[in-house]
Amino acid sequence: MQVMPATGNAMKVGDITQEDPNIHAGVKYLTTTMKTLYGNEPMDDLNKVLFTFAAYNCGPARVKQLRAEASQKGLDPNVWINNVEFIAAERVGQETVNYVSNIYKYYVAYKLVAAQEEQRRKAQQSLQSQQQH
Repeated sequence: MQVMPATGNAMKVGDITQEDPNIHAGVKYLTTTMKTLYGNEPMDDLNKVLFTFAAYNCGPARVKQLRAEASQKGLDPNVWINNVEFIAAERVGQETVNYVSNIYKYYVAYKLVAAQEEQRRKAQQSLQSQQQH
């Protein structure tokens, strides 16, 4: 992640010019940001994460404005996909929308791969169990 030196220092994870501390700082920063901005918001965990990435990209104050405008236009201010992202595209442009969308696509892809691996593991266990009997 691109964590600024001051942010890296605030996360207290070590030298952020090194890979592991940098990743740790990024995860810690995003987790802290999510809890601070969206911890008490009436949205599901996925949307808390998506809004956190949007806030990381275009700023928390801007996301707050986008959510307010979405609400005024009859969209759900607590749902990113097909709601606040439309307002973001109009007001901020495609950069933030693409940023969040790309992260979400990787999330879905990794989730599908993990599910497929779990199915393979279960099938192998079942086959081994049948062979032992």
